[in-house]
Amino acid sequence: LEHVDVRGVVVPDAPERDMRGPKRYQKMNANIKAAGLVTRRPVQGEMLLAGEDYSVTVLSDDQQNYPALNDYSIVLKVVIGKVSFLLMADAEKTTESQLLAEGIALDCDFLQVGHHGNKNGETEAFLKAVTPLVSVISVGKNTFGQPYSSVIGRLKDAGSSVYRTDFGGTITVITDGESSRIECSVI
Repeated sequence: LEHVDVRGVVVPDAPERDMRGPKRYQKMNANIKAAGLVTRRPVQGEMLLAGEDYSVTVLSDDQQNYPALNDYSIVLKVVIGKVSFLLMADAEKTTESQLLAEGIALDCDFLQVGHHGNKNGETEAFLKAVTPLVSVISVGKNTFGQPYSSVIGRLKDAGSSVYRTDFGGTITVITDGESSRIECSVI
């Protein structure tokens, strides 16, 4: 909020009991209030942004009663011309199964791997529907073993090239809607 012009904030409709605890969430809420911003809950199928050749659509349905807080993540499909991105945030296999069951079009060129490549995501059935050409795992040094080698194996078996922020630093995809390229900047 200090470095980016923010006009609005969308947050998942997770149970309040689960959202009060995490300190990062409390800090985020304090920063949102201090900036005078209002939060709102997105609805499945809602286009958050749309233009002549781009769209950002909410795919997830946080009206479910999920067992894990991560499954309340807002999953987005971003389309710029002929290039598509599936942004899974921290979603895990429960959300993946829900998206598959609802028959939502998940195919994409670029996949932001859910929950840092945790073992509870990127199932074979999900990857068969997504068919990503490139998968990006946002992960740093951690004690959880992320990303799991089994997830990386499933991504590669699905024919996807895998990029990791712990190896490649900041990973940027640049597109004109027809073609795209990836830039990595190791710090």
